[in-house]
Parts: sequence; C-alpha cells; structure tokens
Amino acid sequence: MNIRRRFYTLENDAKPFQSPFDWAAFCYIGQLESKMSPYENNILTFVYILQNQPELLTAEDRTDVLELLATLPDDVEEISNAIALWYESHPQILDAILNVPIEDLDSLRAAGGRSTPITGAESKELIENSVTQSSKSSQPDSSSSQTKKQ
Repeated sequence: MNIRRRFYTLENDAKPFQSPFDWAAFCYIGQLESKMSPYENNILTFVYILQNQPELLTAEDRTDVLELLATLPDDVEEISNAIALWYESHPQILDAILNVPIEDLDSLRAAGGRSTPITGAESKELIENSVTQSSKSSQPDSSSSQTKKQ
C-alpha cells in the first residue's frame, strides 16, 4: 500500500511514530528524500497527474481549476491547500494522486532534486500551463481520426 495513502487513512488521534526512535528515523528519511515542503510536493504531484493522466479531468474540471487559480494569491501554501480541497471532491483525481509513485515525481524536479523553493507565481504558472496542455492531450487527434476513416 502506498505510504501516503496509509497516512491519509489514519485516524486523527493515531500516533504511528509514538516512539522517538521511529520518529527520528521518519524525519531523517524524509530529509533525504525531499528538500521540498509538503505544499510543493502536493503541487508537483497534481501537475504530474495533469501531465500524465489528462483524461481524468473534464473540460469543466479544467475551467474550475483555472478559475480557482485566478482567485488565489501567489502563496504556495494557499495554492496547495486550495488545490487539495478541490481534488478531494474529485475522487478519481484524489485516488490517482495518492497512488503516484514517489520516484515518478523526479521528472518534475530540478536535476538532483529541487533544492530551491518553488514560488507561488511559479506554482500557478506550472499548474496553468499543465491544465492548458492537458486539454490538448486529452482531445482526440483529428488527423489520426481522418486517417482511420479513409
């Protein structure tokens, strides 16, 4: 089971790292794996879904995301939280996000991992570009459909 999915299903009062030994190991591993904040990770995971599974979003979903972004300040935490609230009401997208293998996200990071924080403006631009590109990716190629008719 994906570790993020497992944490998502924990009860609010659960204490999976009650032992200081377990907590120290968890923190150390987390520092090795990513130098990004959880907000940046959430944004990049959402972008990954937009780029790799564009069929999960309808045209209405894309419009909703773009309209949502237009209302948000250039703040990574607020953008991440708003996107998370949005996809929580879209089960197919939430499920896809919870099942993205961590190693697949490397393609969205800078070489050697992203050591500099992503800005709010960069986050919005990245999401907007991915939404626009995903609408092109999910549309059937008219030239290939014409070829099939012949």
